[in-house]
Amino acid sequence: MKDDSRLVLPNVVSFVGQLDVHAPYLTVKETFDFAFRSRNGDPTEASPCNVPSPDGTKTENLTIAGLGLGHVQDTFVGNSEVRGVSGGQRRRVTIGEMMQGDTPVACADEISTGLDAAVTYDICKSIVDFSKAAKTTRVVSLLQPGPETFALFDEVIVLSEGNCVYAGPISDVIGYFDSLGYALPATVDAADFLQSVTTPDGALLFDPDRSSYTQHLNSEQFATAFASSDHGKRIESLLENPSPHDWLLAKGNDIETTGGTHPKVSGVHTNIPERFRNSFQNSWIRSFQLNFNRHLLLWWRDKGFIIGKTFENMGMAVATGGILFGQANLPRDLRNGFISGEADAQALQEVVDGVFSALFMTCLHILLGTTTSTPDDIDGRPIHYKHADANFYQTAAFAIGRTISTLPQRAIEIVAFGIPVYWMVGLDASAKSFFIYLAVVLSYTFTLKIMYGIIAQILPNKQNVLSFGTFLVLVFSLFGGFIVYPTEIPWYFTWIRYLNPMAWALQAVLINEFTSQKYPDDISLSVLRSRGFETSRDWIGYTFVFLFGYVVFWNALLALVLRVVRIEPKKAGSPMPLSQESQPKILEDFNLPFTPVDLAFEDMTYEVKPSTGDGSLRLLNKVNGIFRSGRLVALMGSSGAGTLAPI
Repeated sequence: MKDDSRLVLPNVVSFVGQLDVHAPYLTVKETFDFAFRSRNGDPTEASPCNVPSPDGTKTENLTIAGLGLGHVQDTFVGNSEVRGVSGGQRRRVTIGEMMQGDTPVACADEISTGLDAAVTYDICKSIVDFSKAAKTTRVVSLLQPGPETFALFDEVIVLSEGNCVYAGPISDVIGYFDSLGYALPATVDAADFLQSVTTPDGALLFDPDRSSYTQHLNSEQFATAFASSDHGKRIESLLENPSPHDWLLAKGNDIETTGGTHPKVSGVHTNIPERFRNSFQNSWIRSFQLNFNRHLLLWWRDKGFIIGKTFENMGMAVATGGILFGQANLPRDLRNGFISGEADAQALQEVVDGVFSALFMTCLHILLGTTTSTPDDIDGRPIHYKHADANFYQTAAFAIGRTISTLPQRAIEIVAFGIPVYWMVGLDASAKSFFIYLAVVLSYTFTLKIMYGIIAQILPNKQNVLSFGTFLVLVFSLFGGFIVYPTEIPWYFTWIRYLNPMAWALQAVLINEFTSQKYPDDISLSVLRSRGFETSRDWIGYTFVFLFGYVVFWNALLALVLRVVRIEPKKAGSPMPLSQESQPKILEDFNLPFTPVDLAFEDMTYEVKPSTGDGSLRLLNKVNGIFRSGRLVALMGSSGAGTLAPI
């Protein structure tokens, strides 16, 4: 029987974080579109957040327009390395992305970080307008909001040391604290007053002659006073006796959090909309498609990475193939299987060494390429954390979709490196051997990508990922069958070889080469057996089975790791204050002689091309002005946060 009282918290309350973490190669519109499709399931389904605009477009377009992002909707969101929208616009994207969810409550954490007062006001105005149009609740924490921004909100919650000291209408908050003996000074705005009244500085505002208290209240006393006030009693009454239509306040709902815990409230309520009882709004297949398409698009947009990796592989192929050029060509005298003398034995040894070296270098190059590219996966961790917390998709759908989307890149690398090496060295020219070689190498590189993907999720930073990946390169190479032949590996280390994907791949391509029609049976069998490798072609099939099992196992483990492991970035500490003695010295160091000048400009125009589509964006339109020496000028505009230009 279905439990209608179960609430999935991320589907009821959305959260806008303080940091702007986005896929840099997605445009603003694509970022919103992914969020909308992930959080709303069927885009045609009616919901409180599907507020149509006058022209009938969806919430997504209304949000873009309402947040002032219409002119940059086809521009990359970008980051510190990829050119995209401005800092203020990126903050709007962060807020708008979470507005796509059909949630009655949204919490935003210090959304004014890095923004000027004008941009903060514009963003808060958009949030208020959306909230009233969709009849939802938005709880926003701000850093030093201006009077205009503060006046936008209907209610204010004042917290002090974890205690609620006021929660109610903004129009009543000044009068409430005045009743406790704290009057608003004429020179201080309401927001600054509320931020200081509960701190030790609030003692300067306290007047015992106007209060029933004799001294400045501490946090517990503020909380007790509020609980006994009319506003506190009203809130307590609403919690104890919610209205029949207020299912969110109903007692007894099981609330499922992202972590899987179920905090209990007493009572029962069964009138909960279905979208708040389902963990995910899309089926697993639909979530997989969304993630696969998203990561494939991100890969395709990063042209620099694709081109760079292609030329890197081609360069290594030319170098490797040039050194071992023609080494695998079997002399005509050896094709009948008879070794008549020392010269034939030496020729055969050169062929065997060339084949072993070429195939080992192929496996090693793939391993090194995977090791060096894995640290970049750390950049995507905060984005996944944000989406997972908001129940955008099932974790397994994300893991598998992202993994399969790497197949084109893996194929390009194999084509750019594996094919030139194969033909330059002179390996077996039959189509059967060639395509088996490609299949083995592709399966091998795909397996390594998944294995190393787990490393990027469990280690704290790129340096650790690269260090541990380098250690695996040493282990895989040492027990791969080339540096130390299988016959020379001690029995107590044999298990490492059988768990080593490089050993399986190398053995498979060696069997594929030496058991081909190019080599007489006596030669091929003796070469493989003498070094401890299997000789039956059945082991090629066993290799595919092993690698497939490895892919399934590591993908399942990756999905588990993504669910249970969370590595948050460390916050930078506060800078050390400069001593009084050191400050004059620093000023002296920068006291360089120069000639002050004034800078005047006229009709300055600046345009940039959008990330996708045609046309251009005009950021400066015939601006005139003058910068005088010795003045600090703030260059500001409505497109985003201000830019300081010291002159």
